Amino acid sequence: MEFIKKLIAYLAFLLLLGGVIAYAYPLLTGAGKDVSNDTVKTINDVRNIK
Repeated sequence: MEFIKKLIAYLAFLLLLGGVIAYAYPLLTGAGKDVSNDTVKTINDVRNIK
């Protein structure tokens, strides 16, 4: 049971980390602010649908 809890926590951490990287990477590289703005709009749209 303890292993399953650790596994879920690990997967949740990876998901969160992936989200942070996906959000921050375009900002850090400065690779087109249009792209990052589109990403933010898409994320907001998804949140609004829920």
